[in-house]
Amino acid sequence: MRFGRDANTSYLSDNKIDTLRIKYSSKKKLKRMDMEILQRLMMFLYYNNKTKKTNIAMKCGMSYDKCVLYLDWMKIMSLIKNEVSQGFELISLSDSGIEFFEKNLKYN
Repeated sequence: MRFGRDANTSYLSDNKIDTLRIKYSSKKKLKRMDMEILQRLMMFLYYNNKTKKTNIAMKCGMSYDKCVLYLDWMKIMSLIKNEVSQGFELISLSDSGIEFFEKNLKYN
């Protein structure tokens, strides 16, 4: 049996091929939210405005994949905003993200 581009998929129906594409193209999801990681990300973004995802992951001591999962969740919750500048995607806290950080996470 061959795999990859040269694989013979003639034995699969179109419906099964579409099912396989959906199954393997779905994104990973967070199993549980760690509030310490969320606080670390938000604190970094609060003090360092407009940063690339790679730099956020490195400075927060996270793997890039896990950082992207948290950033995706934060985007859904409207805590961050994306901006494209010179071909790079820059991440910063949104107004609601700044408000959430100042109310709940900032040390007094």
